[in-house]
Amino acid sequence: MAVSLEPITQAQIQAYQANGIIQVDDALTPTELSDFRAALAEATDQPGLNYTYRVGEQYTQHVNVWTTHPAVRRHVSNRKLAEIARQLSQSPRVRLWHDQLIVKMPGNRPSSWHQDLTLWPMIESGPLTCWIALVDVTVEMGCMSFIPGSHCWGRLAFGTLPVDVTDTLEGVRLLIPEDKRDQVRPVTFELKAGSCTFHNCLTLHYASPNRTALPRLGFIINYMPEGITFSGKKHVTTDPLSLSVGQPIAGELFPILASADPREIA
Repeated sequence: MAVSLEPITQAQIQAYQANGIIQVDDALTPTELSDFRAALAEATDQPGLNYTYRVGEQYTQHVNVWTTHPAVRRHVSNRKLAEIARQLSQSPRVRLWHDQLIVKMPGNRPSSWHQDLTLWPMIESGPLTCWIALVDVTVEMGCMSFIPGSHCWGRLAFGTLPVDVTDTLEGVRLLIPEDKRDQVRPVTFELKAGSCTFHNCLTLHYASPNRTALPRLGFIINYMPEGITFSGKKHVTTDPLSLSVGQPIAGELFPILASADPREIA
């Protein structure tokens, strides 16, 4: 797959550092988008075959699809996206954490406000997510909203409140330090198909319900900068690996996707 390796701008890197979120328009070409969608349709024709598949009230997840389908693997390894992630994380290299095809069906409930890191088995706070729109994602369809700057507030005590509380901004404010509560100003990102966002693993985000008659299709590539270690928390990706607390999360399941030294790229 031919991709442009044009770097992102210094202004975008600075915006990410300040806000914990940036939008990248037209990250995939129309040809790449069409090929990616076709590969995903083929790979998920038998849901859960050799990968993790979960249907929930908020969305349906297909996790680590890249491990089962060569064409999906090619897109998950997209060098342009991985290089953007590397530059945003200011790391000499980034590894794949895992992928997810996320399908929010009509009638699915909101995706509660959360920080990704509170769900992940990691000690360090450097990972980041690329969220790719596979269709035009509008407010009505349940696009993502983020709270700029919230990645600077540390890990919040999600899990100490019921999910229906953290569905709301009022509930999330209960978790935020009092001196930061006046900074809770969400920004909503509508995306055209092929565009994406990158967000820090501590950036608070949320998706509203899908009020259309069509599925909202998004694909997630989660990246880890060098040096991320295992916290011991249970997670579907690491549970089978028998990792020790403090052990680096590395190996064949977590290939290097971008590096300052191109010879390291898997």
